[in-house]
Amino acid sequence: MHGEGSHFFLGAAIGEGLVQRGHNATLLISRAYEHRTREPKYSNLSFEVFDHHKRSLQEVRDFWKNFGVLSLGKGDDGLIKTVYYLIESMADDCEDLVLDIELMKRLEDVDAIVVDMTWICGIMIRAALERNLNYSKKIALVTLTPFTPQPIALFSYGSSYNPAYQPELNTGFTDRMSFLERTANLLQSVVYAVLGAALTIPVYMRVGENTGLEDVMSIKMSLMNDLADLHLQNFDFAIEFPFPISPNVIPVGGGLTAWPPTQLDQVSNFIITGLYSFY
Repeated sequence: MHGEGSHFFLGAAIGEGLVQRGHNATLLISRAYEHRTREPKYSNLSFEVFDHHKRSLQEVRDFWKNFGVLSLGKGDDGLIKTVYYLIESMADDCEDLVLDIELMKRLEDVDAIVVDMTWICGIMIRAALERNLNYSKKIALVTLTPFTPQPIALFSYGSSYNPAYQPELNTGFTDRMSFLERTANLLQSVVYAVLGAALTIPVYMRVGENTGLEDVMSIKMSLMNDLADLHLQNFDFAIEFPFPISPNVIPVGGGLTAWPPTQLDQVSNFIITGLYSFY
């Protein structure tokens, strides 16, 4: 994990859940945010801290600070350039990780790798570990998508996708769209698919070429269903539109993480009395 915010908290929460069930959990974290490893609340987790060989720690911190500002802004040009730099930066770090012989040796005992889909380096790490073990062991791959459902992403996981009633991320459409809105919704999905192939895949193909893993990434890698064993997707069933999902996609969030309902006798009596009085 590069940053120290929401994606870190989510990964740490999954790690803590695994530890509570008797497993060991190791998190990759940037040297720029090494202080997280010393926080008492994460003392039950193991950490592997990685360095940035092509930029200073302050540059990394400044980048994430500026990225947060751009993400909340109205202009797209600066954000697109920043995203491209982010993908390049993450790919450089991924290459360094895969070429780190000592780190790869320490990770050989892992049984599964959880990949945050904003940084797909875990796919390369899994391939490198299996190769180093002469393919004597299959390491499970679990993808994690912490943001709201994106139809084109669900499609890549093997779920059905119909742009006529499944609104794409950031469109603002509902499941009841006019013809023009459906057309715009479809085009938005195409843009996401093209950007994913044009920006992300080529840089990781370069990582593969430089690490002897040329066959892992390809332009045809549009169906993550072929690579991952399980997909964890954030859902909030109170506000999300209905999405048909395949059995390998596990909804996380919303009602699944809420606490059990409690008695509301006093509140109910107040509401009933208030309604009667008003009537």
